[in-house]
Amino acid sequence: MIGDAQKYATLAIMPSLMLDGDQEKCIIKLISEQAGVNAEQISLETRLSHDLDIGGDDASELLELYAEAFSVDLNDFQFHKYFQDEPHLLNFWQWWIPGLRPKLDPITVRDLVEAARLKKWKSDNEQEESSRTET
Repeated sequence: MIGDAQKYATLAIMPSLMLDGDQEKCIIKLISEQAGVNAEQISLETRLSHDLDIGGDDASELLELYAEAFSVDLNDFQFHKYFQDEPHLLNFWQWWIPGLRPKLDPITVRDLVEAARLKKWKSDNEQEESSRTET
């Protein structure tokens, strides 16, 4: 888990970043700091797990900070659908044997921006309904 000092330091900068009202930039800044990646390399289409290799505890910590900073309800968020667990005794074979890693759905920065706008993560049913109405 992230230390309290790091968590509060990250959360402390969020209000100043949000003064201009640009949640997209704030979310990119948060991801950049947590992933150790230059913010200029992150776009709305950047996939957290696939492109930035964020997973396990790092993903959990990032989502915890994100939910707190942007007041997003993640009760409908299914972590294992998007992120790999940390390797441990019961799942180590998934990490080392090619082809056994579960296929993960991509989660993009755009998904996080949309959830921040709505203040909640869309459940699978809500996502299916919105994609049907878009087509």
